[in-house]
Amino acid sequence: MTQRILIRAGRPPHDTTSNEAALAWGKGVGHFAGNSGNMLFCDAVYVALNTPETAINHDCYDYQSRIVFSPFEVAKLNKSYDAYVLPMANSFRPSFKRNLDAYTSLISRLKMKVVVTGVGAQLPLSGSFDSLSWDHKMSIKAFVRAVLNRSASIGVRGEITKSLLMKLGFPENSIDVIGCPSVFSTSRDHTVSKTAASIDDSSALGICTNPFRIKNKNDLGMFFSENEKAYPGIVLILQKNYEAEYIIWGKNLPYSIKGVPSTVLSKTYLEGRMRFFTNSITWQEYMQTLDFFFGPRLHGCIAAINAGTPAFFLTIDSRTQELADYHGFPSAHFNKVMAGKSYLARDLYEAADFSAFNKKMPENWDRYYAFLEKNGLEHIHMEGKANPEYKAKILSAKRPAGAKPIASLSAKETASRMKWLWQDDKGK
Repeated sequence: MTQRILIRAGRPPHDTTSNEAALAWGKGVGHFAGNSGNMLFCDAVYVALNTPETAINHDCYDYQSRIVFSPFEVAKLNKSYDAYVLPMANSFRPSFKRNLDAYTSLISRLKMKVVVTGVGAQLPLSGSFDSLSWDHKMSIKAFVRAVLNRSASIGVRGEITKSLLMKLGFPENSIDVIGCPSVFSTSRDHTVSKTAASIDDSSALGICTNPFRIKNKNDLGMFFSENEKAYPGIVLILQKNYEAEYIIWGKNLPYSIKGVPSTVLSKTYLEGRMRFFTNSITWQEYMQTLDFFFGPRLHGCIAAINAGTPAFFLTIDSRTQELADYHGFPSAHFNKVMAGKSYLARDLYEAADFSAFNKKMPENWDRYYAFLEKNGLEHIHMEGKANPEYKAKILSAKRPAGAKPIASLSAKETASRMKWLWQDDKGK
């Protein structure tokens, strides 16, 4: 019997939409709800659940922006699907409260299974719940109650989020710590090791920044500019939609931080040392070409780790720290490495130790897939449920390469980008 699943995602992993179209889609949220990192865990869940007997459709993030749902719409969803699966991230944050309320409004009227994978709270590094307002806590509580009325448990990112839900009154056995599903898109025995003896100015390096999450802008500017000075070939990987607009169309960024590229006249931009990826496989393939990746973007580091490339993750709050702890990622708090002046690539590479990650991976893998089974979801790692045809379909798809700055495009690439921009109303 076919299992019919609706998944919270912008598009399926086999999608071949161009970078330009992927960015423009969906009233500014793009195919990845504002941050390309989201596609890593959405794609991972989609692929894992796509057994030969499963039919999956994606919701295009439509339901997170509305509070009112018509009886006809709800009835159609209940008739069309057996399960609604929501891959989520730091969704227990103040800026997502309205979206969380929208999901609660819908989920409370669904009759199907509703399974949440990898949701987390965004709190100070201390993990203190005092930063959450009473109203926000009640929104979280209503959402989790609605989900648990339709599932055996809720999957959270780490122990801090679990503690929050237990303080809100939910029993421990209804909360499963599963980390981020994106980490489980490889294999149970996936490991990472450092192959380069050391890092120097000839190493292939990738770096990421996080301007709105890091409070000390001077430190962020120093972090990037000093690494660029030491390693002139370093490539900046960006993840936010407005950063994609910067790379693809030359639009200035909504921030100006000394030392961090933000205009088309920056050295990094003019030399083409920037990338934005709208396809998770292309992203991870690019990461395989690097010797080392580092910075304060969680899914940028996960893309590297999934590719087998050493990465060092700089944590900035509870949502990032609890995931680093759970998965055993080599990590340190951003403020700590800046205070100790140990923020250059060579310093972080030397500090990177993958023994914890490699040891934890099999156990974490088993726990994640046991969670899916506990909630009645079949997956491709169950006996007789493998789907090599779909894997071949993904790998054979003509995927867009990472978007590069306008300044580094060939004449043919520039013409192609301009053609997309000025396409006629028939999309030709």
